[in-house]
Amino acid sequence: MLVLKPAIRQYTMSFFHCGVLFVECNPQAAIPPPNEFKPQMKLEASDPRNLTSTCIATVISLQGPRLGLRLDGSDDKNDFWRLVDSGDLHPIGHCERKNVLLQPPLGENLYDISVRARTIPSKASNIQ
Repeated sequence: MLVLKPAIRQYTMSFFHCGVLFVECNPQAAIPPPNEFKPQMKLEASDPRNLTSTCIATVISLQGPRLGLRLDGSDDKNDFWRLVDSGDLHPIGHCERKNVLLQPPLGENLYDISVRARTIPSKASNIQ
């Protein structure tokens, strides 16, 4: 009788220290994309506390290819960072076009936040 055993890869500490695991699990571009965002720009982003929710976010800081974001209606304790080419970022109006629920900040309704977000500059041309 032939018994097949799955191959087990042996990981050593040097495997983790050299970053091989990160490269295998999360490949990124060797040259980061340009960051053409500016502070106070608006976009739609996945809520880092609940990835099934998409909210309006404001760019509050920039660091190389990274964006410091704050969800509208939240305080600075919930700020988070994303790379400019993250799949979690979308231009204003993305949820409406894709028929996805856009989660408004507490105390506001969806119509009010959608109209207000469109009146503030966004970087819609560079995010997918």
